[in-house]
Amino acid sequence: APSEDDAPRSASKERSSRRAANASAAAAMDSGQLIGWRSLHGDVFREPPQFELLSALIGTGMALLYAAVFVLASALAGSLYASPSALLSSVVLALTSSGAFAGYYASGIYRRGGGSSWFRALGLSVGLLPVLLVLELFVAPKLLFRLLGCGKVLWTPSRGGIVFLFAAFVFVWIPLQLCGAMFARHFRGIGVN
Repeated sequence: APSEDDAPRSASKERSSRRAANASAAAAMDSGQLIGWRSLHGDVFREPPQFELLSALIGTGMALLYAAVFVLASALAGSLYASPSALLSSVVLALTSSGAFAGYYASGIYRRGGGSSWFRALGLSVGLLPVLLVLELFVAPKLLFRLLGCGKVLWTPSRGGIVFLFAAFVFVWIPLQLCGAMFARHFRGIGVN
């Protein structure tokens, strides 16, 4: 049976083992090795390797979400059934007007993440949706034509449609995205504590 004299000895042994563990943890940190929650903290809060692209993808995703909600709300309101081109016109209107959302979310997330080259991130965000639309409207139909061996290309936009899309993105999408980015960069950002 342990005596009363053993209690102080076991407490002093516990203190000395704690000191030794703290000393070994400090030595591991000095040598560059992180242990336990510190390693996890470093992994969780590390900046992603392509942070500009990530923020541009999030901004473009928010713009597409806004455009989808706008088109669905317009369809539910019954205003898209008046003419066959009303749906396409509302999609173009929704996509071009969603530039402010894309700029705001992309720049806000980039700002909160501590990014330094915001102009490059904004350039990626500005160009991402138009590049995706060009791939979808021009490359995908021709690729399907070659792969499926159809007698004709399924759908290609007219020259007037191409000019309209180009003008909408240059004169509406880019300025709105710049305005949204400036608002997020200078005033609020996303989730600033």
